[in-house]
Amino acid sequence: MMAKRKNEIGKPDKITSNSLLELLEAFKKEGCPICMLNYLNVDSYFSSILYESVNDPTVRRNLRDSLGYCKKHTVQFIQFVESSYNRFGATIMIEDVVRELIKKLEKLSNLSLKEINKISTANFNCPACIYQGKHEDIYYSEISNNINNEDFFNKFLESDGLCLTHLLGLLNIVKNDKFRKIIIENQELKLAKIIKDLDAFVKKHTCQGKGKISLDEANAFKKALRKIVGD
Repeated sequence: MMAKRKNEIGKPDKITSNSLLELLEAFKKEGCPICMLNYLNVDSYFSSILYESVNDPTVRRNLRDSLGYCKKHTVQFIQFVESSYNRFGATIMIEDVVRELIKKLEKLSNLSLKEINKISTANFNCPACIYQGKHEDIYYSEISNNINNEDFFNKFLESDGLCLTHLLGLLNIVKNDKFRKIIIENQELKLAKIIKDLDAFVKKHTCQGKGKISLDEANAFKKALRKIVGD
């Protein structure tokens, strides 16, 4: 259930929804909060799949049809399986995918070069991406719907900020011009801090600056990349 909104900023609402509570916790952590929640949600999805849905015909069919997960979620899936020691469930499901791939490869011999060139290996139907996208939409809506909640919005502004993809996703649904401007300016301030650390690292590394290189300065290049492509 969505938290109720107030019409005026300065009168915070009572935060009751799970997704809002998840966002508030994520705001306290390093990096893009939506990226972090995406990772946790996809791990939860993998857990549910491997422990509850290995024999679910619909789940198995969707994974076969998509030929598994996208590259990013395949890496996360392998990490989850290895950390949870559930190779049995993973093996059953991935065997399905391999058998489906063999069927598709058998049809390739009947295709012309022109037809083969049209085949895309990009996985646009990755089940984990679809699951993740539904949660992303919820987080965008929660932030947008609670912008008038001063306490919540301040915590959002005090967070590490969003990566470019999630920033654009949020701005796409924020109707209020004033708040869109505040969000963009806040992001610019965070990037300016990163630029300052990047510049300080270069100067100190080349003996043009004084003092020792700080941890923030040493890690600035990673923070910059995460701002652009996400975590």
